Amino acid sequence: MAADDVIVTSGAQQAIALAVDVLLSEGDTVSVDAESYPAALDLFRARGVVPTTSVAASAAYVMPGVTNPRSTGADPARLAAILDSDMPVIADEAYAELRFDGVVETPLVAARPERTFHVGTFSKTVCPGFRIGWLVAPRAYRDDLLRLKSGADLQANSLSQTLLAEMVRDWDYDAHLVRARAVYSRRADALVRAVRRWLPSFDVTEPEGGFSVFVEADAAGDEARLLRTAVNHGTAFDPGQLFRAEPAPSRLSFRLCHSSTRLRAIDEAISRLATAWNEFRRGASDSESAWRTASAGPL
Repeated sequence: MAADDVIVTSGAQQAIALAVDVLLSEGDTVSVDAESYPAALDLFRARGVVPTTSVAASAAYVMPGVTNPRSTGADPARLAAILDSDMPVIADEAYAELRFDGVVETPLVAARPERTFHVGTFSKTVCPGFRIGWLVAPRAYRDDLLRLKSGADLQANSLSQTLLAEMVRDWDYDAHLVRARAVYSRRADALVRAVRRWLPSFDVTEPEGGFSVFVEADAAGDEARLLRTAVNHGTAFDPGQLFRAEPAPSRLSFRLCHSSTRLRAIDEAISRLATAWNEFRRGASDSESAWRTASAGPL
């Protein structure tokens, strides 16, 4: 790989968009995990591309290293099936350097350079406001990608690139990653403990890295209504339906983020969520009772 193979983009989102625009057309399908990055799902749908959990598709979108929203490693069997196929692969490795165990796996582009579109970003490890990402694509697509990039914004922000270049010249980036992983690991542990304390009937996916924890309730329900109830109690979450490629499962689910939450505030936030959940469940029970009474008719 040469320096010219790297296309600097305005964040990872633009890198994904460029890859989609050279690979896919309206009516095509893209293979994704059952839960995936919402902005990518929105992008696919806006382009008329259909997300599917099937590994038989026009292309695949994967998150090696650390997935979003479950914050675990990618499913090895699914990833192997995708790599063994002849599909182009958009490999979004935004969280790859933020595994709590410190393991940074070899990017997929090293194994399948002829059909892998490698996406990376500094937004998760350094500063979201820089909006600096990158795309490494098969060389056959390079001219088309540069044309699309120029048409979109001429170039990524020069000031942000200059500031970042100055930072990494005098800054121990690897040491920064070690500190960041430790901070996020402590927050993730605290968040999991708080969920198990205050919402013991919920299933929690143990995070292996990243910024979030994925939680599934023991019942179905209206995630938007629960969110409104949670906000009324001074806390919030990302509804699970935002991450779903296909129709919702029977259980209510949501993502809890810890990236900008102080360690000491996590337990309080989840205790408020538990209060909101209890209120939500009482409201559902009251509605069910009212419906049964109305359905019974006059005595």
